Amino acid sequence: MFTVCLSVYVYVCVSVCVGLTGAAADVRRRLEVFGSNVIPPKPPKSFLELVWEAIQDVTLIILIVAAAISLALSFMHVEDSHQHDAGTSVTIIIVHSSPLISTELRCC
Repeated sequence: MFTVCLSVYVYVCVSVCVGLTGAAADVRRRLEVFGSNVIPPKPPKSFLELVWEAIQDVTLIILIVAAAISLALSFMHVEDSHQHDAGTSVTIIIVHSSPLISTELRCC
């Protein structure tokens, strides 16, 4: 094990006791041989990519469906007010049950 570590120290030209010297010539040579020790940053996501990821959330899908139902019901002209109240009740039930449905879908 010690010989493996020693061979690594010799390969990278490092003193076992002192470590790197920090001399300018040594730094230049290490940059040429090993390259820069930098991880390139990831390109940021575009606005459309962020919107696409957000739309794929189950809770948001359920809320969009509930909003569409609510919008459709708002254009209906019902003579009997009880039928309109039933449509509103259905929309409220869908909106309030969306967290439960979302949680159940994520568990499986």
